[in-house]
Amino acid sequence: MSIRFHAAIGVGLASLLLVPGAIAAPLSLAVLPIEHTPGGDSDYLAAALREALVAELKTTDTVRLVDRGVATHAVMSSLQVARGTGLVVFARLVLVSTGEVLGVARQTAPATTLAPVAHALIVDLLEPLRRSAALTESKALEKRLAEYDGTGDLFQRKANEDARKAIAAERDPARRAARYQTLMMALMTQRRWHELAATARAILEGPDTPPGYPGQPSIKELAAMELVYADEVYRDLEGVLRDGERFLAAWPTSIYTFAVRMKVQAALDSIAQTRENAATAARELGKLTPEQRADPCRTVVLYASYGQWADARKLLDNMKPAQCPPAAQELQWFLVGMNTGDFARAREALARLRTTAPELARSSAVMELSWPVD
Repeated sequence: MSIRFHAAIGVGLASLLLVPGAIAAPLSLAVLPIEHTPGGDSDYLAAALREALVAELKTTDTVRLVDRGVATHAVMSSLQVARGTGLVVFARLVLVSTGEVLGVARQTAPATTLAPVAHALIVDLLEPLRRSAALTESKALEKRLAEYDGTGDLFQRKANEDARKAIAAERDPARRAARYQTLMMALMTQRRWHELAATARAILEGPDTPPGYPGQPSIKELAAMELVYADEVYRDLEGVLRDGERFLAAWPTSIYTFAVRMKVQAALDSIAQTRENAATAARELGKLTPEQRADPCRTVVLYASYGQWADARKLLDNMKPAQCPPAAQELQWFLVGMNTGDFARAREALARLRTTAPELARSSAVMELSWPVD
């Protein structure tokens, strides 16, 4: 292995050991004297409320109480005594360096219940910071996950390269077949379907190896089956029919015959459904006015809703950038790419959606985890 490879693995393992916790470093916070109108019970109530605020903050693990001179944040409050013995308290959480107000709170209560008032104020004041910290941690986690993915990808590529070298050097047919089988299994679990399909074709073009024991599939049988699976992943229905029939003709008694036959039938049904939907889409298109039919932003949605992905793609290819409303074009590219096996275009569209429509991108991103990586 190269030094560069070892370095990348080291960085990835180090990042695993240094994952920060969900709780950020405690805030250095000071509770300032409470503003109030002097006299009467106000002096006592202001002092008592400040003590209640301090006591509440001492139980909060995200806060470290300090003197005003070294605090990064401050709680600034004002108290009004309402009619009778009621209190109205306004509080702000302020960033000392800039004076920016990070949180506000208001509570009304009888003067005899200061502890619950203090608790409610602190919860309201710190909630924006907690949400901000959670968002920051989520973004940091996404960054770390990308680093882990990169480290894993580098390791997998190196392992696959080593496996191919070992296959090329192997002279024993049975061991060579076993190495091929291990490599195909690895490529499948890694979602490297392009590479798996190329490997399967190389096996099918070479000599076959008899199974190690009765009932065990030969390496060519396995490769032919994996090729049908790869066709399905890339939405190549014609490929499923072609390679599926070749498998069924060559290995009609295989333990994989039923699975392959199911995929061939599913492809036939999907093709038939697409043809039926094409007629429906044409009827719906005919109901539109000439102006509506001339609007690609409208017709691309119609084609996509009836699974006419080839027609939808033609429209998208001829569109100008940002021709449709914000995010609409990106969404259609995402759907077309995903349903035609063009996962590179789907990923590009998803990346743009993260800017133009973040919520939509988040709801769609989970599908990316099942896409091929190559």
